[in-house]
Amino acid sequence: MRMSRTVNVALREKKRQQIIDAASSLFSTRGFFATTVSEIAKEAGMSHAAVFTYFSSKEELLDAIIQGP
Repeated sequence: MRMSRTVNVALREKKRQQIIDAASSLFSTRGFFATTVSEIAKEAGMSHAAVFTYFSSKEELLDAIIQGP
């Protein structure tokens, strides 16, 4: 049971980081306001809804990028 929990936490963090990386790339090339959550999701290889599993808004995602690891 413990191993499964560790794997889930690691997978969740990996997906969260994929979203951050995709958003960071798109924000730097297209700008924050011109980038949609759908574009971020596509770049990260996941659904639009999945992005909102990790971040409640595009602004929260920007905050995560600014704050860093």
